[in-house]
Parts: sequence; structure tokens; C-alpha cells
Amino acid sequence: MTIAFTIRGYIGNPRSGKTISMVSDGHDTFLEIKEMEYYLKKKQNSGKKLSKLEKSRLEIFSKFEIMSNLKLNKRIYGKYHKVTFDKIIEMYKNNETIEYKLILLDDLFKELDSYDVFSKKEKHKFSSYFFKEIGKKENIVYYVSHYDMDITKRLRKLTEVFVYCRKGSFKKVELPSGNIFSIFIEDENYYDLQTQEELKNMVIHQIHLRKFMTMSDLMNSDVKRKIKKQEYLTAHKFFNHYDTKEVV
Repeated sequence: MTIAFTIRGYIGNPRSGKTISMVSDGHDTFLEIKEMEYYLKKKQNSGKKLSKLEKSRLEIFSKFEIMSNLKLNKRIYGKYHKVTFDKIIEMYKNNETIEYKLILLDDLFKELDSYDVFSKKEKHKFSSYFFKEIGKKENIVYYVSHYDMDITKRLRKLTEVFVYCRKGSFKKVELPSGNIFSIFIEDENYYDLQTQEELKNMVIHQIHLRKFMTMSDLMNSDVKRKIKKQEYLTAHKFFNHYDTKEVV
């Protein structure tokens, strides 16, 4: 099991399931960290000698905590630090230690809007420094942005994996041969009024890429061959993990 100290961005239209995707991946990542910590502690307590690398990993994993600007469900995540992005950057500017953290940031485009590069020059500068030191401090950052070009170019360049999210549902199709199979149909009515029940039951199509691209690029056949992986997520499994009505 390998934990990557990296930056991952979740991109999609409004109500495309990008925040749920980020939270579900954050949950899985934190579980992996705690499982690795448990495995190494169990090995150590059984009398087996840990290698230098294992000792280093155990020290890191045992200190890991979650920071988020979302209101997470404490019954699922336990103790976590609820902070704004401005507070994180303020801590960084004041040389406060931010390390061994899984940082989940919803709607980061509001804080690092590409239009504000010059009007909020100092904030963008320190944000850039902070993200460049993610690996040094053993931090993991997952963030959400609505549209492709909303976030600053520097952050796009530092982001290792982009997860493009589309909402929809599976439809059964019957072939002339009589065979039946399911295909994913994207729901393009992103601004239609939807009940909480409808949102819970939506399926989210995740497209993982190691390079920033626009949504229109994803339709290109050459790009499709470069897709790292694709996954389908059912929203209701993670709908109670955070306050879905909170405006960050």
C-alpha cells in the first residue's frame, strides 16, 4: 500500500458530485493511512523488528490528521480540524507547522480565483509556496473547483491528478440479439431543481487524469487513451459524511 503526498483536484459542473467524490476519496485515503498504522503497530508489538523505512512510516501515519473547510461527520471521521483556507495560509505565513495532514478543501476556486492573481497578489504568492511544500511536510491535499480555468495556473501545474466528475445514471439497453447491458447516461440538466433523495441516488462518473485538460478535451479520442482510470461512485454511500447544504 502506497500513500502519495500529493495534490489532487476535483473538477465538475455544479451538482456533478465533485465534493462527494473528494470526500469519499479522502475517507478512503485516511482509512488506508490508519490501516497501515495498525499493521505496523501490530508487527512491532508482536516482537518483530521494523526496518528504518517502516519506523519512519509508522511515525508519520500515527500523527496524521484531517483538516477541512467542510463540516464533516464526527461519528465517521472522529476528531478533525475545521479551518478556512485563509486560516491555513495565515498559519503558513506565521511559520506554524502544518504537517502530516490530509487537507480537504471545498470550492477552492473562491479562494484562488484566476481572476484575482493581481488584486490578491500576496495571498496567491503564499498559497503557491504552501502547495509547493506539500511533499516536504508529508501533507495530502484534495480540492474542489467548479470549472476548468477557475483556479490559478500555478495550482493547476502543481496538481498531480485531476478527477473530472459527471453525474448521471445507468440505463439498460437491449441489443437485437437479446443481450442486455448497462450504459452510463450523463444528466446534463445541472441547474434543474433536485430533491435530496434524487441527489443521493445519483451516480458519479470519475475520470482520472495526470494532466490538466478542459472538459471538451475529454471527448477527444486521443485523450481517452491517456485516461489513468475511470470509476463510478454512488452518491448515497457518502451523502452523510459531511453537511451537503453548507456553503463554504
